[in-house]
Amino acid sequence: MEKGINFLDLKKKNRKQILMTIKNHGALPRIDISNIINLTPAAVTIITNEMKEEGIITERGQQIESNKRAGRKKVLIDINYDSKYVVGVSIESESLSIGLCNLKGQILDSKQFDISQKISKSTLNILKLISDTCINLFWKNNVKRQDILGLGVGIIGSVDALKGMSKNAYGIFEKNMPIKELLEQQLNIPVCVDNNVRALAMAEIDFKSSETIENNMIFVKYGPGIGTAIVINNEIYEGSNNNAGELGHIIVKHPGELCKCGKRGCLETVASPNAILVKTKKIFSKDKAPFLHKITEGKSENINLLHIIESYQNGDKNVDVILDEATFYFAVALSTAITLYDPKQVVLYGEAFKYNFFLDKLKLYLKEVAGNDSLPDIINVSSIEFEYKFLGGVALALRKFFYDEGGKALLESVN
Repeated sequence: MEKGINFLDLKKKNRKQILMTIKNHGALPRIDISNIINLTPAAVTIITNEMKEEGIITERGQQIESNKRAGRKKVLIDINYDSKYVVGVSIESESLSIGLCNLKGQILDSKQFDISQKISKSTLNILKLISDTCINLFWKNNVKRQDILGLGVGIIGSVDALKGMSKNAYGIFEKNMPIKELLEQQLNIPVCVDNNVRALAMAEIDFKSSETIENNMIFVKYGPGIGTAIVINNEIYEGSNNNAGELGHIIVKHPGELCKCGKRGCLETVASPNAILVKTKKIFSKDKAPFLHKITEGKSENINLLHIIESYQNGDKNVDVILDEATFYFAVALSTAITLYDPKQVVLYGEAFKYNFFLDKLKLYLKEVAGNDSLPDIINVSSIEFEYKFLGGVALALRKFFYDEGGKALLESVN
């Protein structure tokens, strides 16, 4: 029995290696795959022929030989990216984002919702909205439910990924909410769940070209709080208690403001977009922030981060003080994280980084507090569009239900 189990595990591992090699390098001849993963040509041929019969891979023509030598041409094989689909979901404190994608992460369709109103924030309302939207997306794009490999959910807060449970989503759901179980009951498709920032970090890894991605990086999501994921050798580092990388909850200003985590003086209370918004509203007036007052029609409820940045650019000095403090403490915390983890790259994700001055100010403070002129060179802005946050869930689903299983989930759905 043990030998059988080991054989099946080895087969799954080899299938995964082949799929990952094609994903990272594009369509390849079988011999090239054999050389890359150090598996015999015969074994690669047997496995790829099997996966071709299952519909997992397909042939994409022949390799063009530069030396035009005579002989048998090499047939290129590729993943059949349009054979099946996955759904990605992002659940944050004020927004819900849902997208339908193929196996390459290419978007077929998507929907975004504002869930900031309290009436929207109930488990039943949000989960029903997700299931209803998924069904609508399937129907609209002529996708059959049996062609969906699975659904990945990225949600704020602490998550038990093995159980598919949201342990604490800071008020969106009740604690210890079995999201996987409930959505699987409603949609009858496999579901996986993880923290939204880790999910986005996976998307950053999986949907960037192999030439630009770094094996070791810190991924920081800026807005509405500050979330972080640590990537080591292209895998998310979770820590002993599944809490690694909580940059937003490093204490930078003690005792400071009370944080939602229960501590005081966390980075989120000083430097997050939410904290900037709260502080700006406290000084909001025609005298203290004239430009901001003008563009928001004198209504504090109209203020958002982009208004604040615009008012800074147009000379509101009191807003400048708030942004200056926020970027300084952000740089302090980021410098600490870089010292601890020694990443090749820091990737920043958030609407604020659309503005060069905000990014430049952060880099300037980072250089000052770290005493290292070259440190800002490892800072990059994420390639993921802000409105496509659901791609984190897509990456989760593709890893869990396709690549990690060596395409097994696709085989099972065909049978």
